[in-house]
Amino acid sequence: MNRLIFALAGLVLIALGVWFIINHVAPTTGEKVASIIDWYPEKEGFVLTLNINGKLYKCYTNATHIHLNKPVEVVFEEGNKPVLIKQDGKTFKVFRWERLRTIERMPYVRR
Repeated sequence: MNRLIFALAGLVLIALGVWFIINHVAPTTGEKVASIIDWYPEKEGFVLTLNINGKLYKCYTNATHIHLNKPVEVVFEEGNKPVLIKQDGKTFKVFRWERLRTIERMPYVRR
């Protein structure tokens, strides 16, 4: 009986480990589809707040014209760093990015 309990506990731990890796490890390379939550202009381009698989990122880009209601593709390089944002065949460079824990209140928006 004890062996059965230990075997079931081991399977549960393995399943939890696989679930954690799938859901909590950031993408290493490739492209991910993201939705635009917020944006504001700066002199270099737009600063976008993106939702990628439930995680929030703030990306400083050189985008000057972007459709806010369409999803964008974020291209990652090795080391979990987004380097490009693509939308409708246009490619924009990401200068800087930050991982956000919550949606920040923007100082220029009246609430």
